[in-house]
Parts: sequence; structure tokens; C-alpha cells
Amino acid sequence: IGKQLYKGGTDLDAFENCLNKSSHPIYFNGDITSVDSFRMLQDRFPSIDTWLIGRGLIADPFLPQMIQTNTTNYPSNKLSRFKLFHDELLEQFEIQLSGDKHVILKMNSYWEYFEQKMEDEHRQIKRIKKSKNLDAYRREVENLCEG
Repeated sequence: IGKQLYKGGTDLDAFENCLNKSSHPIYFNGDITSVDSFRMLQDRFPSIDTWLIGRGLIADPFLPQMIQTNTTNYPSNKLSRFKLFHDELLEQFEIQLSGDKHVILKMNSYWEYFEQKMEDEHRQIKRIKKSKNLDAYRREVENLCEG
């Protein structure tokens, strides 16, 4: 709900209650953070045919493809593909925002999501978030993605 301010989960019982009482098409939006969570929701709400991934997509840019292909396996080139996604995002923020500090602050808000799927990389992500300029930021991201 709105007052949760993007914290907490979806009230699935309330959603189901609305779904059962409505004659209008209803879409599901939220709490899709993995193939398993999608499958669980799909099993619980078989009448839903439109799913909005939302923040789960920021945390895991591979999620839509994995849901589509019904796999929990990441591509073998996961980090290099993530870096392409990251670099495009960074480039767009550099165009729109003014100065290293603003760009890094914006990217750090995305790292709050990215790090959810990079459990073993906390130290490296911490270094990324502490970067003082874009050159240092890029070096740290490169270090992470090189493995």
C-alpha cells in the first residue's frame, strides 16, 4: 500500500479478495523478485495474465528472460551482460545529470537493488558506493564485473 513507501510486501489475501470481487481486468504488480516468486504467484492467481515486475527488474535485469524461458539458471556471461546494462544506465545519467557526485548518488540508489542479487560481493559493492568520482566508480565496477 502507498503508506508502506516501497517497504513491506503485497497483502496477497487482500489482493485475492479484490480479484474475486472485480469484473474488471486486474494486473499484478509487485513482489516478483525471482522465477520462484513468479511461479508461486502464477499458481495462486491463475486468472492473472498480465504481470508487472517493477523493482525486481532493477535488482535482476535477467528476470524477464528467465521467466519467459522458465529457467532459474543465469546466462554464463551474466557479469558481462550486467555490465552492458549498467554502463548504458550510467551513460544516460551522465547525459541527464550534472557532475560526478549527482551521477554516483543516482547510481548508488540502483546498487541498493543490484546488490540483492550479488550476495557474495558486499565488499566490492561497498567500494563502488564509496567512490568519490566517476573514474574511481568505473574502476570499481570494472573490478566487480571482471570477477
